[in-house]
Amino acid sequence: MKPLLPSLREKNRYIIGEIIAERQSEGQLPAKSVENSIKKEYSRLFGELDASYSSMKFIPSNKNNMIIIKVKHTFVDKIRTVFCALHNVNNVPCTIMSKYVSGVLKKAKSTM
Repeated sequence: MKPLLPSLREKNRYIIGEIIAERQSEGQLPAKSVENSIKKEYSRLFGELDASYSSMKFIPSNKNNMIIIKVKHTFVDKIRTVFCALHNVNNVPCTIMSKYVSGVLKKAKSTM
């Protein structure tokens, strides 16, 4: 089987997000709960079908208050919209700010 041409491959983007919680003294929010909250909010805003087309994947990061999300290049704006619409994670008021968008994972991790 021949490999795909570069023009036919999926073009992925890596979005770095910073979680800013109101109650920092209680510790960091668990990564799994942040991931579930983002997925639920995306499905609520754009639907299950669009969520599956985005091929959203969460990549573990070294820092507690940062997340890395891998999506197709056409869905970057929708992820930023989800960040704006998300206000609570586990009943803790918080916001997620999009810090950086890159096409290469190594560069995205270096900017954290």
